Amino acid sequence: MDNRVKLSSEETSGNFNLMEQIAPYVSRWKWFVAGGFLALLAAFLYLRYATPLYKASTIIMLKDDNKGGTVNEFSILSDLDIGVKDNVENEVEVLRSRTLSEKAVKKLNLNISYFPLGKTKPDLYNESPVNITIDKLSEAFEKETPLDLEIKGLNDIAYNIYNDGKLLGKYNYGEPVKNEIGQFVVNKSEKHFSKPDYGLSVKVEGLEGAAQAYRRALNVNLMGKNTSVLELSSTNSNKEKAKDYLNTLVDIYNSDAIADRRFISENTSDFLTQRLDILTKEIDAVEKTTEKFKKDNQVTDIVSEANLYTQNTSEFEKRYIDINTRVELIDNVIKGFIDTETTGKTFPMLDALTADPALSAAINEHNKLVLSRNESAVNAGPENFRIKQMDEQIKSLKKAIKENLVLLKSNLNIQKSDISRQQRVLSGRVSSVPTLEREFREITRQQGVKDALYLYLLEKREEAEISTVALAPNAKVIDGAFSSNIPVSPKKKIIYLAALVLGLAIPFIIIYLSTLFDNKIKSKSDIEKYLSAPYLGDVPRTKSDEKIIKANSNSEFAEALRIIRTNMDFVLGNIAENRSKSIFVTSSLPKEGKTFMAMNLAGTFALSGKKTLLIEMDIRNPKIGQYLKLPSQGLTNYLASGDIDINSVIVKVPDFKELYVIPAKVVPPNPAELLMNPKVTEMFDYLKTKFDYIIVDTAPVNLVADTLLTAKNADAFVYVVRENQTTKEMLQKAQKLHKENKLPNMCVLLNDTTAKANDSYGYGYFQEKYQKKPWWKRILG
Repeated sequence: MDNRVKLSSEETSGNFNLMEQIAPYVSRWKWFVAGGFLALLAAFLYLRYATPLYKASTIIMLKDDNKGGTVNEFSILSDLDIGVKDNVENEVEVLRSRTLSEKAVKKLNLNISYFPLGKTKPDLYNESPVNITIDKLSEAFEKETPLDLEIKGLNDIAYNIYNDGKLLGKYNYGEPVKNEIGQFVVNKSEKHFSKPDYGLSVKVEGLEGAAQAYRRALNVNLMGKNTSVLELSSTNSNKEKAKDYLNTLVDIYNSDAIADRRFISENTSDFLTQRLDILTKEIDAVEKTTEKFKKDNQVTDIVSEANLYTQNTSEFEKRYIDINTRVELIDNVIKGFIDTETTGKTFPMLDALTADPALSAAINEHNKLVLSRNESAVNAGPENFRIKQMDEQIKSLKKAIKENLVLLKSNLNIQKSDISRQQRVLSGRVSSVPTLEREFREITRQQGVKDALYLYLLEKREEAEISTVALAPNAKVIDGAFSSNIPVSPKKKIIYLAALVLGLAIPFIIIYLSTLFDNKIKSKSDIEKYLSAPYLGDVPRTKSDEKIIKANSNSEFAEALRIIRTNMDFVLGNIAENRSKSIFVTSSLPKEGKTFMAMNLAGTFALSGKKTLLIEMDIRNPKIGQYLKLPSQGLTNYLASGDIDINSVIVKVPDFKELYVIPAKVVPPNPAELLMNPKVTEMFDYLKTKFDYIIVDTAPVNLVADTLLTAKNADAFVYVVRENQTTKEMLQKAQKLHKENKLPNMCVLLNDTTAKANDSYGYGYFQEKYQKKPWWKRILG
């Protein structure tokens, strides 16, 4: 076999082929155009009828203890740990709360929307000629929200109202409407006008549902990590409604916060007043306890009196010692001077003895008398009358002195006993001072604590009362609600871009999935992955109803056949030039174009001036005789009969100078046995002497064994594969036949191709009467 043919089967089919990968998408470019166009059209219609949403924003600053906010008026109770402490995170949740949103919706009647009948316009917020005030809806209609009403026939006095197309009645403005729906009132608005043919559509939502919708549309963002500044934003089809909602939300938030703070402040003031009343009573009780304690213990100042007791004890001890000393001295004097017989001794002039004036006078008189007696005794004897008289006087004085001393001693003993008693009393007083002091200090401590607490609470009550009338808003509005005239949704550029991407992605995915799960042969590269036989070429789909090629045709189909004919010459290059060549044409299954290709291959060789015979050996399903409208006698008759000459079943094809046909015609009951007849080989031996080329249309190899029975008579096999018809599994079976050489000199061609990626031979170059098509034909194909 020629090397040029081998190369067609030895190309690097395993390498990545970009053209092969994009061929399915390029061949279906119209899908992408249609998908993109339809997607953009859908995006246009969506944007045309979609309700634009506008974003409104407001910026506020919260008072916050932790993040640099203003001072909280309730810091007056912070050291008691019963004050209110603002926290930004908590306040954010309050702003997002359902309750706050519900109050704002209710205040603005945002659960009631007005639309002009039959027009796709935003709701007539603050532009409606009438306003509805819902007093009460029936339980059934509260659950069945939204409630749709229609108001028609507007004039200066009355109107007509409908529900679900049913007339509820004609009412005057301000007149209560009472029916099974509930009770509500319709009033004129500042925008009222009289127009009988004008109609309004009124949508009444449940308060909870409307509040929840506005709550979902609300975003609260902290504008900095260490700040208490918040941005509140909301989206709505009516930017004025969004701005009013935000402003009202902040106002209600501040009002609620002030009300809460006032409530807490008033409660705090009441609490402090109650505590002050209780403390006043407790302080009075403590003061009475102090008074009673002092009375019961006869003290005024325990510390001072304790010092005084100590001093008195020392003085008593000194007095006791002094008196005791005087008593002992008196005893000594009585024993030493009074009770002795001596008369010449004078009494000692001691302070203890001379303290008493009478005693002191007696002692002085005694001592003078003794001194006088002693002087007289010097000159006179003891028996001297004067001396005796003086001795008697001295005895009398001594007796008087003794009596005075005894009396003095008695008085001193009394004083000593009294001092001892007083010492005992003072000792008891001194020993009781610590207990009294402890008890008094406890009473004093209680009194001090209560006095301090009383003053503290009194001060805090004044602060609380001041803060009650000086409450500031919890949120300071930095920027009031504002909105841009440019809607935030839908975003036209994003919608168009997304639509275009989706419009291109859908056909891409469809093509990708169809390619992924499609096991049909699409191109030459698919064939080369599963079949190693030489590739002859591909044959494009023909729109002509003709079954066989015509002379002088320059169509793509004709050019492809000529290329295949040339490649067949390479395949058969090892056969002598002057020898007849037999080419068998087969396929995997019916309807793959096997018979069609055999007819046209034979016609192509015949048009090249070669005497060509086309034999129809697919005797189970003969078609050639029908296509070419040939006589009824054919190959089956020849093989089944022993007296029919082969030349009698050879038919010349009209309009072809060198083309002849042996049709099968009759379908035999035993086709396999008939093809095993030795006459088949004899027939080929004979026909090869008469014709340059013998083209044989055989049966599909995957259905019956007929083709394999006659394969020995073939110089080459053309295996026909049809695009989008032959499966990859069939090619695997064909590869097995090729490897086992059951189909001699096998080569393959791709039939009925449509992909432009396979147009590698320039078929259109010779297309007859080629003209450029109009643009609309090129688009529509």
